Amino acid sequence: MAVKFYTLAPDVAGELGEHTEMDTTVHPPRVSKLHYVLDTWPGDDLVESFPCFLISSTLGSGVRMSGLTGFDLAPVKVTLSPDAEELLDGHEVLGFQWLQITGELAVDDFSQTPDATLVVSERALEYLLRKGSLENCDIEDYSAS
Repeated sequence: MAVKFYTLAPDVAGELGEHTEMDTTVHPPRVSKLHYVLDTWPGDDLVESFPCFLISSTLGSGVRMSGLTGFDLAPVKVTLSPDAEELLDGHEVLGFQWLQITGELAVDDFSQTPDATLVVSERALEYLLRKGSLENCDIEDYSAS
């Protein structure tokens, strides 16, 4: 039985900050140091800002221990924009880790298309949905054709 894969388009809850280091001579840009400025946050455990993905520290630790393949977790500097400070006043923001996608497309549990769209296996999606919140994430079937 063939493994099913899905594309995920997480909520864009912010933007790359001024302390991000990246090579923009390639597409998608290659990021070596990530600073994420959170503008708004609806509570999802997975957010993005092209070409990077962040996963909550709690869900990231679980994913690491789950045996899923095709990713690394790295530190990320997360700061709040002035709007976010006002909007989130009194609400706790999850700690995040940088979800670096390293997998082979539609082979590993986490991979990316050439345009940096996140692709996950059915097993990874089930884990993410069962253990975390993806309420603002668009999920569609992935077809390699």
